Amino acid sequence: METANTLLPRVAVLVVTYNQERYIRECIESALHQETIYPMDIIVGNDCSTDGTAAELQRLELEYPNRLIVFNRRKNMGLVDNTIDLFHYILSHDYTYTAMLDGDDYWCDGEKIQRQVDLMEEYPDVSICCMNLVSNEKLIPLQQNDNPSIWIKEYFSELRWKSLCAGTILHRNVFLRNVPFDRIAVQGLLSIDHPTNIFMAQQGKVAHIDRVALFWRRHEETISTPTSKDKYFRYIDHEVRQGLFLAKEFPNTVYDFSYQQAEEHRSWQIYQWALSHKDYATVQECLQMECFPKNWLEHRAEKWFIDNRFKFYLYMYGGGRKICTAIRLLKNKLKHTK
Repeated sequence: METANTLLPRVAVLVVTYNQERYIRECIESALHQETIYPMDIIVGNDCSTDGTAAELQRLELEYPNRLIVFNRRKNMGLVDNTIDLFHYILSHDYTYTAMLDGDDYWCDGEKIQRQVDLMEEYPDVSICCMNLVSNEKLIPLQQNDNPSIWIKEYFSELRWKSLCAGTILHRNVFLRNVPFDRIAVQGLLSIDHPTNIFMAQQGKVAHIDRVALFWRRHEETISTPTSKDKYFRYIDHEVRQGLFLAKEFPNTVYDFSYQQAEEHRSWQIYQWALSHKDYATVQECLQMECFPKNWLEHRAEKWFIDNRFKFYLYMYGGGRKICTAIRLLKNKLKHTK
């Protein structure tokens, strides 16, 4: 049996974790309990957690000997460097595929790896295979479809406006080796999931299995949904850096993103944040920026309400937003009926 296993493709499960003592066991065991014929190692990067994450990982290593490879960082590396370091380790060893799983999520489909590797073995031009997710525990246990539909297609251009959740993905490592992680590492990004998927989709097709594989825990404070002003502005900066980087890597494609567009995106996102938090001073700052989108003039009704502080609060608390939305919908309806 051992000889036969050496002929099978090997899977690396990449787990990044930081201060996730409450969730890490469920995460790791969801990978350990995968029903698959394929040999699989779980490679964990514990980013110098200050809670009991390291102790829980040590207990798991004792309970499941020779199943986990744990890197306990001596100092905090940050999400990007921790992830890239694990990628380098995986790609320096004889793994055929890489799956990713955040330390606070877990796989709710015991057949995830088996299904994805089976598909990718059949279609060697597929670089990524993804599945579905849920983010509400009330939906568990799931009524899974044993014969899920599958699509396989060129997905490079569509990924500009869509994202793939890392925990649902299986990467083919022969393509993953061509992702320029060293160039990505110096961009000052908060995460590298999206750029990695772009480089993978540029090299091969993307497959999707219509079956739920991941329970994705949504916390109040995440990288993409921060609650504080400073952290939200950092995320906007991340989006801008990411867009400019991809535009440079893929010139004359759908990823064209000029510095002017980048600054317009930044100012518009800050403006939207300020509106949602009823921050009048920041709204006015945005309107005075030279890079604020010129198509702002299309929103004349909204602009009338935001001209001064009194009308701004009338807009926020007195139904002004509903009026502006109704006007916008009416304009769009009239435009499409011409």
